[in-house]
Amino acid sequence: MLALFTWLGWINPTLIVAMAALMGVLNAFDTPLRQSLLSQFVDDRADLPNALALNAMLFASSRFVGPPLAGLLLGVSSEALCFFLNGLSYLALVIGLLLIHLRPAERAAGSYRDLLGEGLRYARHNPRIRAMMLSVLVINFTASSYAVLLPVFAKDIFAGDATTLGWLWGAAGLGSLLSTVLLASRLSVESLPRTILAASAVTALALLVFAGSDMLPLSLTAMAVIGFGITVSNVGTNIVLQSEAPEALRGRIVSLYTSTRFGFDALGGLLVGLLAAHLGAPWMMALAGVVLLVYCGWLGLRRGHG
Repeated sequence: MLALFTWLGWINPTLIVAMAALMGVLNAFDTPLRQSLLSQFVDDRADLPNALALNAMLFASSRFVGPPLAGLLLGVSSEALCFFLNGLSYLALVIGLLLIHLRPAERAAGSYRDLLGEGLRYARHNPRIRAMMLSVLVINFTASSYAVLLPVFAKDIFAGDATTLGWLWGAAGLGSLLSTVLLASRLSVESLPRTILAASAVTALALLVFAGSDMLPLSLTAMAVIGFGITVSNVGTNIVLQSEAPEALRGRIVSLYTSTRFGFDALGGLLVGLLAAHLGAPWMMALAGVVLLVYCGWLGLRRGHG
């Protein structure tokens, strides 16, 4: 649809917002189902953290390769062609899903309200799960908002174009890829909360560096660190949640995780975008870094006293 509307010249902000809303609804179904499906591919639950890390590694690899490739392709073609090729690539996913044959999952008994309430009660009364959900909320509300500001930095700060934006995205993807290598190296689940806290603090510092930099090499390095830290936090949390959640509740816990992750990512991006129009992108990037750094300091002190 994006390819067709762009080719016909019908694309406009209202249409883009409407299609983004539709994509959000589709992702609300797709992401928790896909994450829960991974556990059915793993016979030994002890191998689940590694499987989740390897899945994230594939995703991060695409983020590393895709944006620079898209930037180069835009330079020699058009946006419509890029959208068309992107849409065409999903045929491989559809074919792969059709080839998968799994035993039917046991259906949970009860109303949707009762089932959802059971998942919420488990998350609320489990201190470890509750704390990790809060961390996911904070890092995605603050650090993940960089995605909204990157086009502004590419154009206004670095006087670049789509290729410059592609390199910035690719740097974040490289950081994400390196983080999945770390997570796939079989760090113990027990050590992950400390690793996540350290990665979040480093992400906050990288946001401050990126906000104050007008040198592209330094900014690319900071963006790689930001991608690294956000992925360690999100994927590490997913590993802990899926490893510790009871089998019957895993799908609902993953749904809570994905709604927190992507929901507050969207809310943070919306707020940052609105404020950046008045205060400027560098100031908003710096503010996100400060808020995240304060949270990491508070959490570190709390754990120290605990």
